[in-house]
Amino acid sequence: MKLGEALTRRAAQAQRLADLRSRINSNVLVQEGDKPSEDPDGLIVEYDKLSEEHANLVQRIIKTNTLTSVNGDSNITILTLLMARDHLARTKNTLLEAANNATLDRNSFMYSRSEIKQEPVIDIENTRKKADEVIEAGRQLDIDLQAINWQTDLLD
Repeated sequence: MKLGEALTRRAAQAQRLADLRSRINSNVLVQEGDKPSEDPDGLIVEYDKLSEEHANLVQRIIKTNTLTSVNGDSNITILTLLMARDHLARTKNTLLEAANNATLDRNSFMYSRSEIKQEPVIDIENTRKKADEVIEAGRQLDIDLQAINWQTDLLD
């Protein structure tokens, strides 16, 4: 199985586990004399089995991400690229938030009877350009990761 397929399965399993949890909780109490629409004990058995499969799959994904080198460099693993993607996302969010906050209508606030004027202390245009560069780098990294995911065999 390829890593990309395993990631797709992991997402489907996580959704299925959430659905089962909801169905279990919807069927644990009924009005006296009624029967639940589904057997909660059976759902719990199904949940336990799927949860174990999910945990095993996640372990294999983590192992693959940690041990698989990319671009022929043993120092760069899939995990390294995932961490770089997270870093880019955090940086993008920070830059965009700073630019957005600097452009808010903060020209004047009343304090007592005097007016306090505020002005941005960052170059908004430059900050947005930096954010755009980070967004593009993140987009390219996502493309590279997708390609790697569909070329990499999932480790046991």
